[in-house]
Amino acid sequence: MGLGHLFRLMALCEMLTNLEKIFVIAHDTDGTILPSAIKRVKLQQNTTVANEPAQLAKLFLPEASTIIVDGYQFDANYLQALIQLGFRVVYIDDLLKENIPAHVIINHAIGVKASDYKSTYLTQYGLGTNYALLRPAFLKRAGMIREISTSEAAFICFGG
Repeated sequence: MGLGHLFRLMALCEMLTNLEKIFVIAHDTDGTILPSAIKRVKLQQNTTVANEPAQLAKLFLPEASTIIVDGYQFDANYLQALIQLGFRVVYIDDLLKENIPAHVIINHAIGVKASDYKSTYLTQYGLGTNYALLRPAFLKRAGMIREISTSEAAFICFGG
């Protein structure tokens, strides 16, 4: 997982203030970049994308858990497996994948519409810039009135 995915998930953690949040990480992931307040669970060494849903079902009660999936390695089969086990699935999409089995899809890109997706579920959509996963400090600054003077330089950062 790239830093951009990690930072937007950490931003989501800051937004979801009254829920228990647990990061599930690979067995060989350092994890020290995560704030100490975030709980984490490491998967077993032999975990693959194919057998990960079954391992998650052993670690968490599916009927009482929501899995937030963010990463390019997770395909429709992975998401479908989570749903069949009883998990509620939120998928963060920035590739505009057409067929995503998920209860909620978040895509913060401009111009994305629910009709861009095909879903067999009663999927709820969080689409457009109103659903950008930004840390509260950035959201607060974005709402402030500020005067921008002329500048000859700009810094643009994508991802982490």
